[in-house]
Amino acid sequence: MTLEKDHAERIEQVDSQAVGPASTNPSGPASGWTSSRKSLAVIAAVALGYWALKGFPSPDTLAHYWFDAENECAQFADKHKAKLFFGKSNVKAMGSWLKNGKVVVEVAGYNEGEDTYTSRICTIGDGSIQIVSILESGAWR
Repeated sequence: MTLEKDHAERIEQVDSQAVGPASTNPSGPASGWTSSRKSLAVIAAVALGYWALKGFPSPDTLAHYWFDAENECAQFADKHKAKLFFGKSNVKAMGSWLKNGKVVVEVAGYNEGEDTYTSRICTIGDGSIQIVSILESGAWR
């Protein structure tokens, strides 16, 4: 009978070592990372990466300038069109994006009936609006 007891104890030891406690399994439900939490963490990491890629624009810049940036830049360029567009009679915004923490808008001066236009870059942020020089415009694209 002692042989049977010894054999039974060895089987219990092997079974307990093979299975182990549930808390040591890092991928199991006891680890705390469910698939929804993992998905949320991935989404947050992607959002943070996108925000960093755009130059960490401040919430103030986004809230005050993002929606009106094209209109503001078009009006600003229209006031200074004689110096900026060399006699073009009309000004319009062509598109906007974020870069280096500022809202960047491409404005164009054109004449009705012509197929050509002159393009300039306008930046808005940190409480200022400016048309960058032709030499600097490549850095903002």
